[in-house]
Amino acid sequence: MPSPLNHEIAPLALDTTEPASSRRREKKKQRSLSHFIQRVQIWIMYNKRNQLLTVFILFIISQSIHRQYQILSTQKHAKNARVLLDYSNISSLQDLKDAYEELPGAHLCFPGMKKYCKCDYPLKAKDRQGRRHWLKASHMNKERIVDMSKHKIDVVFYGDSITEGWLGTSYGFHNGRKEGSLKIFKKYFDNEKRVGIAMGISGDTSVNLLWRMQNGELPDTLQSPIFWMLIGTNDLGNTWCSPDAVVLGILRNVLEIRKRHPGSAIVLNALLPRSFAKNGDPYKGKKVSSKKYLPELYSAILDINRSLKEYAENHDNVEYFDANHLFFQNGVENDIGIEHSGKKKKAVINQELMYDFLHPSPKGYDLLGHDIAEKVNALLK
Repeated sequence: MPSPLNHEIAPLALDTTEPASSRRREKKKQRSLSHFIQRVQIWIMYNKRNQLLTVFILFIISQSIHRQYQILSTQKHAKNARVLLDYSNISSLQDLKDAYEELPGAHLCFPGMKKYCKCDYPLKAKDRQGRRHWLKASHMNKERIVDMSKHKIDVVFYGDSITEGWLGTSYGFHNGRKEGSLKIFKKYFDNEKRVGIAMGISGDTSVNLLWRMQNGELPDTLQSPIFWMLIGTNDLGNTWCSPDAVVLGILRNVLEIRKRHPGSAIVLNALLPRSFAKNGDPYKGKKVSSKKYLPELYSAILDINRSLKEYAENHDNVEYFDANHLFFQNGVENDIGIEHSGKKKKAVINQELMYDFLHPSPKGYDLLGHDIAEKVNALLK
């Protein structure tokens, strides 16, 4: 029997396991810490998003303010767009060149529209051969000249789409919006009293007309006592030329006609009113997109017409013709100083007479043709 003294006493087993309540507290702390970290991360992300959103909103607002400023600036420039020089004594190409050199910098472009300006040097002819059907339309004009030259011609009309519109065509093709215009043209300019020929091409500027004159559309065989010219609206509204550039281009064509036909009368038709606004207000522009605004052109047109009138008054055998009042509602063509029954009336283009507030409708051509015919009759006496 073993001695009790030799019996090894087993060490007491210590329970090192943490109580359940302690573990729960630790897990709760870990969860709280994890939750706190998550909240901090969410807060950081949220604020980052807020910062980005704030920056984005501020950017949009600043862009909107900038665009509005540009629109207001363009409107102001358009209202102040004026002919800077006096062209009433121009008598030669050198005079035109000298006048061009006198103009200040950036003088070719319409004020406020430099970004869109494609204005050509106004004293040099330029074709539009890249434009589909343009050369074909010019060839058609030359063919008609050959046919008409066999007959007595009283008046030759030169111009752009407004002149071509007399024939009911655009680039030589039928234009449904001008249905009946040819009949009206024949009514006034193809009869026993007078014979006329219309030489216009849609979209032409003054330098394009000059090219046509120098390349077959103003031959020596084309004899007429009157050459009638309406050109310049595309210089303004398409290539965004300045008022001075428009006047220079028109007078360059006058000198071309005068050189070839020194004894004929030249009639400068006032640029017709036009409007980009939906209601036909010629003093209103149009917002095309968030980045582009088309300014009103009528203020500039009035000053261009004034300059043309002064030129005509100062030169023999040059006439100025203005029937723009025909195209306005109630005959009010200018906001300045116009009153009716004690109340000021706004100038608004009559859409019945100008279907797009630029090109005459057949009814508009009828009214215009009547007044032109009276002027032609007076010159032929």
